[in-house]
Amino acid sequence: VLSAGQQIEVANALAHERRYDAAAHAYEGYLHAYPASPDAPEVRLFLGLVYARYLGESERAISHLKRAAEGLRSEKQRELAMSELEAVERRQ
Repeated sequence: VLSAGQQIEVANALAHERRYDAAAHAYEGYLHAYPASPDAPEVRLFLGLVYARYLGESERAISHLKRAAEGLRSEKQRELAMSELEAVERRQ
């Protein structure tokens, strides 16, 4: 298991390389290993965006975006989560 910081770096690098399946797997791995981390809501936001925008997995996107919105500290991030959530729900 990688450290929390390393796991996020790997996930972000994969997303940057447009390897979205692998990035989602890495973000999921982070949440499995560090479920109570203060960064978990932000990771759920990233994961929700990947599922919604790139992998077309609406149900997973909705689940992660809802949980992210509940825990995010940043108002801008909460707004992004809610906006993306509304867009995914409209497409269903």
